[in-house]
Amino acid sequence: MTDEVRPPAIGAGDFIWSNFPKREAPGVPSNEQHIALCLRRYKHKTDGYILAAVYTTTRPRGDRPKAKGEIEISKEQAAQLGQNSAFRIDVRRIAAMPLNTDFFPYLDEKGHGVRGNSKHLAEAALKLLAEIVKNDPELVEFLGPPEVRKSIFGR
Repeated sequence: MTDEVRPPAIGAGDFIWSNFPKREAPGVPSNEQHIALCLRRYKHKTDGYILAAVYTTTRPRGDRPKAKGEIEISKEQAAQLGQNSAFRIDVRRIAAMPLNTDFFPYLDEKGHGVRGNSKHLAEAALKLLAEIVKNDPELVEFLGPPEVRKSIFGR
């Protein structure tokens, strides 16, 4: 028998409420909640489990052209994913966040704050992210506590 605590069943493809870090304070949880798309879960040697997740937003883009790294989800697609409105996934904003209630405020509640799942979208986001990192790495913001971010992303 092991004393290790098993993490909630949260992983690739889960849309989860998070305190996604802001650009202005990239190493700490935000005071605003956003649904993030989890790309992968990692076991960290000292910080338990870490989720690598990308930012989502319901803020309309207005008249500006679609940015490189954005995946647009219509209201109809969003409903199939358990979301209430159309949204965009921005793979240029990725965070390595410890799987704790500081970053995931509903972690201890039933459902853990998960608001849908799409492994297909997680795979598409990961592929798009890899392409941008290879061709335009300056466009990507790597967020999360420095020691965790560096261990996951190398940056």
